[in-house]
Amino acid sequence: MIPYAITMSLLLDFAEQILCNQAWHLGKPNPITSLPIPQQIFFTILCGVHAFAGNELAFGQPRGLIYVLILRLPPSSSPPVYDGNPLRARSLAELWSVRWHLEFRRLFERLSLPSVWLLSRFSGGGDRPANPNITKVFRQPTIFSPPTLLHAGISYSIPTLQSAHTPWSVVEFKQIKFFLAQPVGLLIEAMAVKPATKTLPRQWEVGLRRAFIWSWLI
Repeated sequence: MIPYAITMSLLLDFAEQILCNQAWHLGKPNPITSLPIPQQIFFTILCGVHAFAGNELAFGQPRGLIYVLILRLPPSSSPPVYDGNPLRARSLAELWSVRWHLEFRRLFERLSLPSVWLLSRFSGGGDRPANPNITKVFRQPTIFSPPTLLHAGISYSIPTLQSAHTPWSVVEFKQIKFFLAQPVGLLIEAMAVKPATKTLPRQWEVGLRRAFIWSWLI
């Protein structure tokens, strides 16, 4: 656990040094996407490394210490922040429901439970569960709404040159659209992508589904 924490600290420091020393054009609403394409790719990957290492140190390591020091369990019993490599996800549903951030995934999933209860009350009557497919379609927007507000709030709190006189200009509407578009992507995947690829050879099936994941995310 200690060597891993040291590795994550070095990764975080490496990425942070490069990001902090970059001369960003703060007058532009999207400093990264205003750069040339090669630099966009480089700094996007670097931001991903920074976020991954930061999440591991902020969530994974404190939880590991609780497991080892308080619960007296081996370090291997502490679940990872990311359940496996997100790049190995074979569907958009697997990426968000299995391989993404453990704490946030559980939190946002539980925040959506009242919507399931309301749906069962209005559609099924009493406490009888509603149709699972209808429940899934109704529940997905409620799962992605809290992270949308969270990331929008974080972006809004970051000061820029424009924030003093045009506060709405620093709201990341592209970020908001990204999160709110994920339920649509999950619906397209379930209704079109999976039926269209399920009869293909396994390699083609996985390859096309992964192509849909990353084309939709990008």
